Formats: sequence, C-alpha cells, structure tokens
Amino acid sequence: MYLASVMDLYTRSIVGWKLASRMTVDLVLAALDNAYACKKPAEGLVHHSDRGAQYASEVYRARLQQYGMEASMSRKGNCYDNACIESFHSLLKKEMIYCTRFKTKVQAEQEIFEYIEIFYNRKRIHGSLGYVSPARFETMYYQNSANLHEEVSTFLTEVQESINGEANGANGQTRQMGKRGKWAEKKAAPLIWR
Repeated sequence: MYLASVMDLYTRSIVGWKLASRMTVDLVLAALDNAYACKKPAEGLVHHSDRGAQYASEVYRARLQQYGMEASMSRKGNCYDNACIESFHSLLKKEMIYCTRFKTKVQAEQEIFEYIEIFYNRKRIHGSLGYVSPARFETMYYQNSANLHEEVSTFLTEVQESINGEANGANGQTRQMGKRGKWAEKKAAPLIWR
C-alpha cells in the first residue's frame, strides 16, 4: 500500500491524504484534491514536493495551476528539502505501521485514517509548534489573529474618532477624502494628512 499525503507546513497538520495499492499520478492527485477541498487556500500558495515522476507530471502540474498554487520541487539529491513530510512518514511507520498487523486493506485504511485524523492532527504534540498538536496550534493562531484584528479595529476607531473630534472642533470645519485618498480640509487649507 502507498500513502500520498499533503502537509500544511505552518501547522504541521496533514490536510490531504490518500491510500492506494499503486503509486500513481491518480493517487497524488487525490491527496492534493483532498487537501484543497479541506482548506481552500488562497491563490499563490507554494506547494512543495519531491522530484517524483507523479509530482512532475503534466497532469499534476496542471492541477496545481488550476488551484492557483505555485509548484516548488526539492533540489536534486537533497532529502532535507522535504524533511517535514519525511518526518511524518517516519513517525507513522514507527508509531503505527511497524506495530500493527493488518488483515485487510480496509483495516489498514481505517487505522491509518484514525492515526492521521484523530491522533496525529488532533492529539500528537510537536516540538516545532511549542509542544501542542497541529489542531491546537491552528486554533491558537486564529484566536490570536482575531484578538489582533479586534485590537487594530479598536485602535482605528479611536483614531477616526480623534480625527472627527479635531475636524469638528472650535471652527466647525469638516474633513473629507481628497482625490488621492488623503485627508484634507474642506476649505483649501495648506494642511494635508498623509
């Protein structure tokens, strides 16, 4: 059995994977499609892979282009370029594959599903993530982003109120947006805000 997997390098989570009895272009395409369906990344995402024939195929590269992803491949003979996904595959083998005798392909697929989706992505801690799981790390990222967004919004609101307060000050002048998006006084005053 062959496993093709796609890792989100920031969170270290496996966002797409597929298991099959042969290593084909269809196998890696299915893993990529699963990853895309799972995360729906914005255009410009850099997709890194090794130099395997499946990843270098015209069909695979066309799918990357269809999804708006930029292809990146390992340097020839340099295994360190792909170290994160290689590390995942090593862990999978040590923590599950070598310890388990599968009686059927269905059992193998079910247990690999449980390892990836239940254990690895949600429970297994990673030193590179501050000793939290990929799911927890992603949750913390979005919480921090939301908090930061809230702080920036509050700050901008205060700045806007301050500007409005100054604009409606003693002489009652108001400010409006100039042609180029700069704040300028309604009366032709020499002061232009940049």
